[in-house]
Amino acid sequence: MDLSDVEVRREWRNVDILVVIHGRRNIVFLIENKIGSGEAHGQLSRYRKLVADEFPSSNFVLVPMFLTIDGQSTNDEEAGDYLCYSHAQLLATLSRIMEQRRSQMPEAVAVFMDHYLETLRRLTMQDDLVELCKTIYRKNKKAIDLIVKHGLTSEFERIAGEVLALDGSFEMLCSRGSDVWFIPQAW
Repeated sequence: MDLSDVEVRREWRNVDILVVIHGRRNIVFLIENKIGSGEAHGQLSRYRKLVADEFPSSNFVLVPMFLTIDGQSTNDEEAGDYLCYSHAQLLATLSRIMEQRRSQMPEAVAVFMDHYLETLRRLTMQDDLVELCKTIYRKNKKAIDLIVKHGLTSEFERIAGEVLALDGSFEMLCSRGSDVWFIPQAW
């Protein structure tokens, strides 16, 4: 495919990425990229309508994509047929392309792609440090779970006690783990 006439728009009318390919077959990729947040109510159907109005189906094929950490499906029932794709899938696809086409890329493009692939590895927790952490956790699961449980519990209890003492209008009855029971002083 000749990609010499590709237009990439970032944050066009709040759409994360819009890729417009002009050619024998005009294609528009609408990419909504979600990292650490969910979609707003009706967001994807709004974006789809916006893009369809700008690029009518008589001239363009619209390919809407929902890119998330785990490839989850959309919550927007009116969004239509968004392709759900994960960052791990993107990492695998781009890694394969880089292996096959690196020698045909300008050096600046290859450097950019290497940086982006490293970002995806970190995002999808596929780098060496994360693998090391997973190995350590598997070998020491009971001890680490105990440390986390008691560390979080005692910290929560301490903060809850401080907040209740500062307010002065509540009395702590008891605390068990992440549960803190208290009543108004007036009672």
